[in-house]
Amino acid sequence: MGEPESGLGLSVVVNQQGESKMAEDKKVWRKKDFLSSWAKHSKFASAKGDPAEVWTAFHLAMDMDCRKSTGRKLNQSILSARLARSTDLLMAEGIKAPPYPVRPIATKQTTADVANELGFGRATAAELKAWKAKKAKS
Repeated sequence: MGEPESGLGLSVVVNQQGESKMAEDKKVWRKKDFLSSWAKHSKFASAKGDPAEVWTAFHLAMDMDCRKSTGRKLNQSILSARLARSTDLLMAEGIKAPPYPVRPIATKQTTADVANELGFGRATAAELKAWKAKKAKS
């Protein structure tokens, strides 16, 4: 798809075959609004506490501003990527970017984690040996 030409609530979009069609404009979170929100909520970067809770509070604050501007929900992954990219662009221009909290890396709980949490006992050496022998036969 090509770049949309501006219109009044509608855009003309030209595809690769040169065909044009009318498309409804989606509201996007403009740079100025995004950067203003980021600067306003940069205080979260120095917040104390659980990093996951700090990131969540920061995301919720940014999400509220995004919804006010666009009416659309702000995905955490999109926010994280936009912050990183904007930081790179600002630094390339010699401009210091506002700080933001670190987004914790989500880890999935394994079956072993859940079993340990529930208090399952550890298998004995004999039980492990018998299990391995059984697995080898099948």
